[in-house]
Amino acid sequence: AWRELAPVLGLSSQLRQMGLGADLMGRTGLGPAEAVIAARAQYAIALTGVEASSGATDEGPYINLKPRFVLIAETHAEPEAVSNLLKGRSALLARRVYGESVIEDSRDYYGSQLMVFRGAGEGRELVTSSIGSVALISNNSEAIESCLDALTGRSPTLAADETLNQRRSSVDRNASVFAFITESGVRKLAELGPAILASRNADSAEQINSIADLIQNVSKETVTAL
Repeated sequence: AWRELAPVLGLSSQLRQMGLGADLMGRTGLGPAEAVIAARAQYAIALTGVEASSGATDEGPYINLKPRFVLIAETHAEPEAVSNLLKGRSALLARRVYGESVIEDSRDYYGSQLMVFRGAGEGRELVTSSIGSVALISNNSEAIESCLDALTGRSPTLAADETLNQRRSSVDRNASVFAFITESGVRKLAELGPAILASRNADSAEQINSIADLIQNVSKETVTAL
């Protein structure tokens, strides 16, 4: 993933040092600052939702699915270094994605600075922020805000989910993989699955919308049972 991202960020000159020497740089801190941070970092992707829009062309009906996601990097670096890295690279990344006409803005979110870059067209934005040693890059402002809320304790996380804590002890018995889906997660899957099915099999945009409306009205009791 780093090898794919680095050229876009303008760090391709450091790729030679990211091979067998990455572990050494991560352990010793010796090397270019950005390469050291990349070598030490742990990454996760938070998918907070999926936007769906439907329509029709001469070729037939279609549905567009756009995930709201946040790339989260625990860099283990000093907060100032992480903040400076984002400030220096966010604008470069936005211009390479959206072109030179990108619009840049920033705002405060409970003490965290959000840098927002918008490209031409609706819904095209790149948002970056940091908190402590954690860097966040997202394609949606609400998604990155929800992650910041979880990181700072303003909103509950999965660690506090009562059902998860109860079931994990009885299900996860040294398993190689353990998965858990929240009630809201089941609801989202219930909405998304039929929409994908409809996009492949429905004959018109009206049918797609009808199926989506039906799924949105699935009773709360049914979701809880799932």
